[in-house]
Amino acid sequence: MKLVIAASFVALLVLSSSIAGFARTLPTNDDCQSPGAFEGGVFRIGGSIQPPVPLYTTQPVRSEGMRFADVQGIVSLSLVVDVTGCPVMIRVERSLDAGIDEAVVNAINNWRFQPATLDGKQVRVWLTIQVKFQASKTAEYTIINSKSP
Repeated sequence: MKLVIAASFVALLVLSSSIAGFARTLPTNDDCQSPGAFEGGVFRIGGSIQPPVPLYTTQPVRSEGMRFADVQGIVSLSLVVDVTGCPVMIRVERSLDAGIDEAVVNAINNWRFQPATLDGKQVRVWLTIQVKFQASKTAEYTIINSKSP
């Protein structure tokens, strides 16, 4: 299952009342679990496991001297979405450029999800996110429900 999130779509989500309310109460990284050992393990999405749903997303932020307009390619990340909806254990699987990779990881670290569930109980799952950069366009995210790396 693929879910493509373009910047204009994200802007519409943020403007909706339910998402706007969530954004005002966005948890800080202190509210997220430590990426250490997980009781109960980390699941792969499929079968009766319902995937996490992005509730709050951000675009990569350019640091000084970084030009996304000239960049074309894909950054691929693997991560765990924990039971609180926080992305943890973020790992770059396919690199584009060290500075851009860092900007993407920082953006994803600020995302929040409705956690994945198994029989109504929140569970941790592996997720792959691909970020596509095209000249003069906003980064486009594709969330891929994936097996563990």
